[in-house]
Parts: sequence; structure tokens; C-alpha cells
Amino acid sequence: MFFLGITYLIFLALFLTAMFSYGFRMRGPWGSFWSFFAIIFLVVWAADVWVTPFGPYWNEVYWFPPLVVGVLVALLMAAVTPRTKPPQGTKTHPPATRFESEAVAVTVGSIFWLLLVLLILSIVIGLFND
Repeated sequence: MFFLGITYLIFLALFLTAMFSYGFRMRGPWGSFWSFFAIIFLVVWAADVWVTPFGPYWNEVYWFPPLVVGVLVALLMAAVTPRTKPPQGTKTHPPATRFESEAVAVTVGSIFWLLLVLLILSIVIGLFND
């Protein structure tokens, strides 16, 4: 049962990541397939642990709650993906200093690691809370 559930969550996260990465060319604010996958996988696992099971199921695996949460989080991450090219007719301004662009990179990287730790902590607490 546990193996089947984790397998479903991995395939769901891979499907959503591939759909957004290759279909829509959106890889989240970190710009990497694997970082997008890691966040989606941990989010659908946390949803599987914390959301009350409802809807259709197969072999005691409720597939609807992780699917809905995964799609919503993938859409949210796609919405915050920075544009690669500015719209036509707009002028771009480079960062004022090199340190300004490095500060943005450090902040985005810190948010990624903080989110990863919080999701893992949420999953562990949810698994041991049952």
C-alpha cells in the first residue's frame, strides 16, 4: 500500500513537472527541472499525508487530493516564473550593481531550501502523527 502510494506520487510529480517544463516551458523561479520536481513531489506527498482522503480511489490510494494540490502548486510556481525575454517595446534596466543581482539569487536560493525543509518537516510530522 505504501509503495503503491509513493509510486503514484512520483509519477504524478514527474507528469506535472514534464508538462510544465516541456509543454509550457515554465520551470518555476529556480529554472531547473529537478528543483521543480522536488517541490511538486514534496507538495503532493504532504497533501497525501495531510488532506482528508476523498473522491475515487484505487487499491486504497486516493488519487484526487494530491492531483488537485499538485496542479494548483504547479500553476502557482509557473505564475512566478520570471520571463526569459521582456515584452517587445519595453526597455530593460540592468541591476544597479553586481551585488544587487547576487542578493536576489541568494534570496531565491534561500527560499528554495527553506521551502524544502518545511515540506519535509511537514511530511515527517504528518507521518508520525497518525
